[in-house]
Formats: sequence, structure tokens, C-alpha cells
Amino acid sequence: MFDNLKNMILGGSDKSPKKEPINIHVATCALLIEISRIDGEFSAVEHETIIDIMKKMYELSPKETALIIETATEKVDASIDSWKFTNFLNENLSKPDRVLVMEHIWNLVFADGHLDVYETYLTNRLGGLLKLSHKENIAAKQKALKRL
Repeated sequence: MFDNLKNMILGGSDKSPKKEPINIHVATCALLIEISRIDGEFSAVEHETIIDIMKKMYELSPKETALIIETATEKVDASIDSWKFTNFLNENLSKPDRVLVMEHIWNLVFADGHLDVYETYLTNRLGGLLKLSHKENIAAKQKALKRL
């Protein structure tokens, strides 16, 4: 009886849902999707920017990119926060690579030509969750602004 209760609480039962693994591509894309949705609008420009970022950053084919975006969207929809994605990236990417992810997040924020207060908040929060200093986050922002 106690084993059944323990399995239910700890997820050790065969009937418990399996954790679906995520990878670097999906985790990165999930953060991009989250930032694109934060202002209540997911524009075509933002969608195209995510496609471009994923294709260039990870050298993906259009088919691979579409599959990753679909998977990441499902993960974001099922998630309650960004920690799972940022934690995965912290464990699997070097700091320079996390700074690059942050640059792409800022690129996406600026893609529609409008910097929303919610985008600013979430972008700064993601920088902290990616264990970047304020200085590193601002440098990523400046690089994104130079690309405009």
C-alpha cells in the first residue's frame, strides 16, 4: 500500500506520465516562443524571425525547423514557466553560447519594431535565469540593436 502511494507521489509507477526529453534546439526555441507571445500578439514577423534564428543558429533544414517549432510550442503550452528551458540550457551550454541565445532573444524582441514593457520584463528575467550578468544582458541587447 505504501509503495503504491510512494509511486504515485514520486512518479515511480508505470502509469505515471513519462517525462519527454528536451534538447538544446527545443529549449532555445521555447524561450523564443515565450518572448514572442508575452505581449499578447504573435505576429508573422516574429514567427519568421524565429524560423530564421533557428535555421541560422543551429544550421537546420526548413523541415527540421518546423518540427522543432511545433515541439517547442507544445512544450511551452504545457509548461508553467521558463525555468525548465533555461535550466536545461544552463546545464548544456557554455556562457558564451547562452549569451548568443540572449542576443537572439533580443533580436526577436526588436523584430516587430516595438519594445513592449512585458517583453522587457521577460527578457531581463530570462537573462537572469540563464545566469547572465546585467552587463552581459545589456551587451546582448546592444548587439541586437546594432543589427537593426
